[in-house]
Parts: sequence; C-alpha cells; structure tokens
Amino acid sequence: MNPRDIIREAAIEEAYELTSHCLEEMDKDGISAGQVEWVMQHGKICKTDRRRNRYTLKGGDLMVCVEVLFNKQVTVITAGRERR
Repeated sequence: MNPRDIIREAAIEEAYELTSHCLEEMDKDGISAGQVEWVMQHGKICKTDRRRNRYTLKGGDLMVCVEVLFNKQVTVITAGRERR
C-alpha cells in the first residue's frame, strides 16, 4: 500500500497519533483535529523525506507533516497554516 493511502486510511479511521509539538502548533494556529484529518484525506503531498518516511501534505492554507512507519503506524509531526 502506498503512503498516500496509508495516511488517508489513518485519518478516516482516526488511527493516528499527534505529537505534543503538533498539538502546540495546532493550538497556536487555531487548527482542529478535524481540519488535520481533512488535509490527511484530501491534501496533496508536496514534500517527501524518504529517509525519515515523512510526508508533508497541503490542503488549502494548511500543511501537515506525517511520519509513516513500516507497520503503517501514522504520527502527525506538525500541523500549521502555510506561511508566505
């Protein structure tokens, strides 16, 4: 299964973890878990770090960085509003 499908499935099933850093960033930017899930389901992968199995997804003005482990465990590393 490709990483995009794993991330989407984790969001649909609410089977993912949020790091404490992610929760802090979400609070700072006023982002809800539902918004993070929406980006995980509908956003486009705009950056890939294959060395660390991390994928950055963008949906609207939100960006979410997700780590996918070999056992399909998904951790949201950070989430925030895109800064220009």
